[in-house]
Amino acid sequence: MLDKFFEMGISYFLPLFFFLIWLEYSLFTPERLEDLTGSPYAWVTDSGLRLSAAYVYLFSFNIFLTVFWLLEGAIRFILKRRKR
Repeated sequence: MLDKFFEMGISYFLPLFFFLIWLEYSLFTPERLEDLTGSPYAWVTDSGLRLSAAYVYLFSFNIFLTVFWLLEGAIRFILKRRKR
């Protein structure tokens, strides 16, 4: 089990975290966001929650993966029912 965890961490999580670090500290720094949007945050909600560019990307990435996972499940279900 530890072997699988290590393999998945190296293959999937490490590149994702390096991308988040690059996004946060190189591409969309708070100074650059303030120049572009007038706020040092990528998204400020109505309730006052302030999200950086990395959090917005990670949230969007998770929503994207969840939608595709649900879509895959629906397609498999439809194909399984069609075979009967």
